[in-house]
Amino acid sequence: HVGARIRLRRNMVGLSQERLGDSLGITFQQIQKYEKGVNRVGASRLQAIGNVLNVPVTFFFDDMPDQPEKVPGFEEESDNTYVVG
Repeated sequence: HVGARIRLRRNMVGLSQERLGDSLGITFQQIQKYEKGVNRVGASRLQAIGNVLNVPVTFFFDDMPDQPEKVPGFEEESDNTYVVG
């Protein structure tokens, strides 16, 4: 989702992947990987992208699905209370 929002905003401001990459000191290939979701974007890099694209970091999370991503090995805590005795 974040990568798609990077692409959306980059296109809105008329910036190529190459120009965005140059502004950040990274290659256009890295921008491609962010936009396709191949590589995750770190917090400081996302802040820098937001600065170049003139949006707050929260822009990249707008319209995010409400369902949290399930992580293998982690389950939600149960609300069940058991009384023994």
